[in-house]
Amino acid sequence: MKSLVSSYYISISGLNLHHLLAYFETQKFEIKNLKREEKTLYLNISKKDFLKFKKTSLFSLYQVKIIKKSGFEKNLSFFVKHIGLFLGIVICSFSIFSATSKIQVVSILPKEHTCLNKEDCIYKQENLERVKEILKSNNIYEGVKTSMLPSNKTIEQTLMKEFKQISGVNIIRKGVYLYVDIIENKLLHPTETNKLIAQESGIVISIDVTNGEQKVKPGDIVLKGDILVDDNSNQVVATATIRTFYHETLIYDENQIQYIKTGESFSKNNISLFNIKINANANHSFKLYETKTHKRYAFLNLFLPIKIEETIFYELQKQESVIPYSQVENDLQTKLEQKTLALVPESASVINTTFSTHIEGSRTRLDCYIEAHLTITKN
Repeated sequence: MKSLVSSYYISISGLNLHHLLAYFETQKFEIKNLKREEKTLYLNISKKDFLKFKKTSLFSLYQVKIIKKSGFEKNLSFFVKHIGLFLGIVICSFSIFSATSKIQVVSILPKEHTCLNKEDCIYKQENLERVKEILKSNNIYEGVKTSMLPSNKTIEQTLMKEFKQISGVNIIRKGVYLYVDIIENKLLHPTETNKLIAQESGIVISIDVTNGEQKVKPGDIVLKGDILVDDNSNQVVATATIRTFYHETLIYDENQIQYIKTGESFSKNNISLFNIKINANANHSFKLYETKTHKRYAFLNLFLPIKIEETIFYELQKQESVIPYSQVENDLQTKLEQKTLALVPESASVINTTFSTHIEGSRTRLDCYIEAHLTITKN
């Protein structure tokens, strides 16, 4: 804190300097770096003692000059002198923080792509617009804060569920640029675009070929992507029906844990300026809690970005209970069936729905299998 105490390095010229030194000693002035050259004294004196000396009659008997200022007064003088520079640094820092805390550009890779899958192609304009809408609804858009970006796994699962043509997604961030790299399941070769291709793995139930070379027959097992009817240098006109299955699973634990609010809460306020947070010292004694945070600007329509962040801590009480699987079986089956039905395309008709369970201790694995007949047509 010594750097905050103002002091002066001064020169005092005149006669009978020894009387002046005696005065400083009797008044217990804090004198440092004392040096005498003929009729002039050079010394460091605190601002407080200097002002006291200035009020005395002795001060007028000598020629006193302030050579240099130190401490708070010097720092204040420097700050005032360079206030334009400091304001520039603050504004520049604020601009950098604002610019780098948000995504400025979102790009879907590759920028150029030759669609070979026609209606299923991800890079067809309608499908690409749908991809952008899904990304935006999951906080991937230009201007979003980097702290709000979802995980790569979340985006991958969302897009793969919406588009069967997608087999993987990579989110790549480089500074304020965000790249979405979509990996397609299979890019058909140009010579295969007129062929009838199996859209799912299963068993061929029926196949009707008007034009083209039939490659499979009823009863054959086919894998997704297999050629059912070759074009044979002609336009394929054929219809095939495949018996296939769609599957989803969930795990249920009979030992249920719930966290109930006790009604007790605690508020903690923080203030941040230019992303520099000043934390409140107060704290809570809750062992279990959940929080909700509210942020607002302290001053509206002003330049200073002073934000007040209020965090409310809600005390929780842990409650353990045992709910047998038999009590919730019907609800779980309904929920899982709906989840599995979402996988079934419109061109498939549901034939049968079955469930299987596997119990291990308090945990039960529930599987749902939907048998469907998928019709594939090529005209």
